[in-house]
Amino acid sequence: MQISDTVQTIAVTKSDIAGSSFTDVNMAGVVFHDVNLSGATYSKVNLAGVTFTEASLQGMHFTDVNLSGGHYRDVSLKGTSFENCALYGATFKGCDLRGATIDGVAIEDLLAAYGKAA
Repeated sequence: MQISDTVQTIAVTKSDIAGSSFTDVNMAGVVFHDVNLSGATYSKVNLAGVTFTEASLQGMHFTDVNLSGGHYRDVSLKGTSFENCALYGATFKGCDLRGATIDGVAIEDLLAAYGKAA
């Protein structure tokens, strides 16, 4: 795992931390690139303004997590669950959202209700 701290930004790149668990952590603004977090669990974590690019978040569980203003590009979120999470202003581009849920509701169903494809 490579972690660098430059200009008050922490970047995690080319890392496999699948199945990890984080609770009560402030990770606001962290940049994740080419990271495998499949099956990880985040509870009561501040991820406001986080950036994920070319990452695998498949089957992750987010509970009571602040994801506001986050940016997700080319990220696999298949089967990921978001429970009681703040997603205000988060952007998802080129992401695989199949099977992902927000408070138990399939994201694909939410997108279909708004006329957008997953």
